[in-house]
Amino acid sequence: MNKRTILGSALAGAALMCGGMAMVQASRAQAPAAQTPVLEVRADQVKGKSSPILHGLMTEELNYSYDGGLYAEQIRNRNFKEVPRLPRGRGGQQTPDANAPRQDGLVYWSLVQTGGGSGAMAPDKSQPMNQAMTNSLKLTVESAYANQRVGISNEGYWGMAVRPKTQYKATVWAKGGDGFTGPLTFALVSTDGKTVYAQARIPKITGSYSKYEATLTTAANAPETKDACFQIWAGGKGTVWLSFASLFPPTYENHGLRPDIMQMFADMRAKFLRFPGGNYVEGDNLENRWNWKATVGPMWERPGHWSPWGYWSSDGLGLLEYLEWCEDLDMEPVMAVYSGYSLDRKSVPAGEPLIPYVQDALDQIEYTIGDTGTKWGAQRAKDGHRAPFRLTYVEIGNEELLGRSGYAERYAQFYEAIKAKYPKLQIISAVPEVYKIGSKIPDVVDDHHYMSPPGMLGMWNLYDKYDRSNPQLFIGEWATRLVNGSPLTPPLQYGLTDAVGVLSFERNSDKILMQSYAPLFTNVNPGAHQWTCNLIGYDVLHSYGGVSYYVLKMFGQHHGDTILNVEGQDVGTREVPMRGPGINPNDPRMRTVPALYFSATRDSASGTIYLKVANPFETPQTVRVKVAGVSKIAPEGQLVELKGTSLEDTNSITDRTKIVDTLAKADGLGTDFTRNFPAYSFSVLLLKSK
Repeated sequence: MNKRTILGSALAGAALMCGGMAMVQASRAQAPAAQTPVLEVRADQVKGKSSPILHGLMTEELNYSYDGGLYAEQIRNRNFKEVPRLPRGRGGQQTPDANAPRQDGLVYWSLVQTGGGSGAMAPDKSQPMNQAMTNSLKLTVESAYANQRVGISNEGYWGMAVRPKTQYKATVWAKGGDGFTGPLTFALVSTDGKTVYAQARIPKITGSYSKYEATLTTAANAPETKDACFQIWAGGKGTVWLSFASLFPPTYENHGLRPDIMQMFADMRAKFLRFPGGNYVEGDNLENRWNWKATVGPMWERPGHWSPWGYWSSDGLGLLEYLEWCEDLDMEPVMAVYSGYSLDRKSVPAGEPLIPYVQDALDQIEYTIGDTGTKWGAQRAKDGHRAPFRLTYVEIGNEELLGRSGYAERYAQFYEAIKAKYPKLQIISAVPEVYKIGSKIPDVVDDHHYMSPPGMLGMWNLYDKYDRSNPQLFIGEWATRLVNGSPLTPPLQYGLTDAVGVLSFERNSDKILMQSYAPLFTNVNPGAHQWTCNLIGYDVLHSYGGVSYYVLKMFGQHHGDTILNVEGQDVGTREVPMRGPGINPNDPRMRTVPALYFSATRDSASGTIYLKVANPFETPQTVRVKVAGVSKIAPEGQLVELKGTSLEDTNSITDRTKIVDTLAKADGLGTDFTRNFPAYSFSVLLLKSK
């Protein structure tokens, strides 16, 4: 993920089409075509085999994607190391937020004193638990009797999710002093402190750090609310040091990730996951790069680090969790390794200085696919996963430039070392549109596009003339997006232009190996997001898909293995305004684009033809469809459709399913039939062929 719009040189014309929300809606039609448009699907003219892993996911820690998002941990600042920060631009220095309530490592924690109980809390670095947990919270209890509460409270990530009849697992590392031996009580409490939703009591603690676990179970009549907090109460007098505190609700396959969001991914039928993604792998500097070795092992042995997006990353979602995420959803891992370049524009020179980082990459691969007889394969087994994972694709860095900071030399050093030990792995270059790096020809090239709505229409045929002798392409990041003014999640307009983008990828999926929209998701709370537009939004209780989520789900669920030739006749054109950097917003110039967009693939096993049609304009289109090269098309099939009445139609955290895909019976089909494609719609026709 980059904080700039990425435009390949082939998109120079399309780049001039940037503009505002109503661009496509405000387009002017040319004179109406005299004849009905015709789409001729030539089932006997196979363009190529479609990539079986075309549709996938790209992820990074951005917009509180993991902490406060997919990673289900409820407690914020669980190791007492976080202080509020503000980003100073990409690759700049992180500085404390002067308006934050605390700067001492206890942010998001507060002291509880009720019923006349009294005590104090303070940060303490003199009582480290281990090398990772170097900070602690010191709670001094002066008075805490039967009806008094003295303790600490955590506010979570804009609240905590409480649901009825639900079990929450609490884990706290603590030790007593000054005569304190317990008890401790863990509790889920309303934010006003008046209602206890669940609690569990630890009767005794020792004078050295120990792990204390308890299950908190809410009642069947408990409300569903996010207005809750987690509290630890101490009974008696003395001192308690806490070095780590965690609270988990039930998770997907017990692997620490939120079930609702994981189910959304499962419904997309994604085939790969690119991780750890974007700027997050590079870090603002070498110290804060994604250091995978600090992300494995028990939660309380992961030190955490600063994300380049201005907030603390717990590293709870580490290498093993990424790999289990892939395994749980039957996805191919597409794993990035740190290339020696960070966002402060400093790099590790190729040669001897780079050797430790190349070795880190080899160790990362060994952790993933090594057997238990290897050092890192044995560590993976110790961490709970004995069997190796599958791995085919490894990307060297993120969004590099060939002449910047010695990438060609660094790439060659990684390439040679990885190929020498793992010759079957496919190595991905992070330099777009460069198909030879020094003497190395990458197996795959990663290209990124963030386009305005008309810009996405303009790249409709970008890859049609791609030189098939070049390496395969990975569209690792792309989305309809404006530099300024994009909504939080895609509205109907963006969903439809995103559909056009994926139609172009699918039509060329003999050479486009993979594509993944970015960013994947965002926390919708104020102050929680750094980037727009995002595929999925959520708060601590609920999640929803932007319109583009449902578009991508339609592609993922209806993906044939063979690309068919489709020819359009009398399709007509539309004009959209020229917009972009350096162009006056009132510039009258227009650009001509097609009035209809389409693609067709076929599933070889079933014979089903998936005809996809996008109509991103305000006029319904009646289209004649002819299918050649088959003896018969069944008169009844299915129609999956997404549509709306306004380009501004959108889903939100309070209206989560306003625009979704629908499934209906389609009749009147055959080898020659007429179909109406509504205004502002994306459609998939399932044609049963013989």
